[in-house]
This record gives sequence, C-alpha cells and structure tokens, in this order.
Amino acid sequence: MTRASDVPAAAGVTMPPGQMLTAAQARKVLGVTSADLASLAAAGLLRPHGSGPRRYPVSQIEALLNSPGGVPGTPSDPRPGFLYALGQIVPAYAGLRVRCQLRQDSPHPLLLIRVTGGRQLTVWLVPTRAGWRFLWNRWRSHTAADLPGAAQVIAADLRAAPDRRGGET
Repeated sequence: MTRASDVPAAAGVTMPPGQMLTAAQARKVLGVTSADLASLAAAGLLRPHGSGPRRYPVSQIEALLNSPGGVPGTPSDPRPGFLYALGQIVPAYAGLRVRCQLRQDSPHPLLLIRVTGGRQLTVWLVPTRAGWRFLWNRWRSHTAADLPGAAQVIAADLRAAPDRRGGET
C-alpha cells in the first residue's frame, strides 16, 4: 500500500504530505502519459488545482495508486475485461434475446445490455473500498468477484423491468 508520504519520493521530490505535485511529477508517479493524466482528470478521478499550471493533490495520487486493480484507464485497468466477461454470460441467464455491447469510447467503459423489445440496461464497474462492484440502475450493485451471481441478478432485473423504450431500465 502506498502512503501519502511515499508519493512525493516516487516523483523525486521531497515535500510534506498534503502538498501538490506538478503534472510532470504526477505523470511520473502514476506511470501515465499526458493524455492519460488528462483523461483521469476529465473522469473526475483527479481534481487538479490552480488556474495556471495544474497541481495535483498528493492524497488523490495516493488514492489512485491504492485503488483495486491499479490506476484506472491504464493497462492494469480491469474494467473492460470484467465487463466483457459479464456480457458473455448474461444472455445465458436472461432467458431473453439479449445483446451485450462493451463500450470503451469514454474514460468509463460500460456494458450496454439490450433486450429485444427496446429495453436496455447500462452496467459500469466501479471501485469501492471492498473491491470492484458492478453498478446499474444507479442503486443496484453486485460484487465483481462473483461474476455468475452478478449475471443472475442483472438477468432477473432485465426480466422484471417494464418496457421503457429508449430509456434505461
């Protein structure tokens, strides 16, 4: 586990915890490119300060380094893999004609599940303190460690959901 006091040292600087890192220092610590750093900020995972040169709080860098699965949006990001696997097994549990599509065109990959008849459901994989969880319908979630269980719960929601064409169920 990375502590806040370790982050500046990894960037090659010495400063007390609670301070800020420059963009170059944040890239070095996280091991990401400038574009990846901008994506992390656009996704809300980093909240840089300053109107001029951006400065990144050490505590936010520490939280990213300690997130389950590594820094989101980097090759160690497990979200596309878990969502793809979920999309492969949901149709078997649904008992309906279901089409699953993994979308990675934003900083937050998602799984779009469409049922014949117009119903659809969007599933995200989100990090929590207890580990990764699938999230849908804004309040429904299931642990990613139990992929078949998540598929069963999502399939049950798809079967029980009323038909609301064009919207999320």
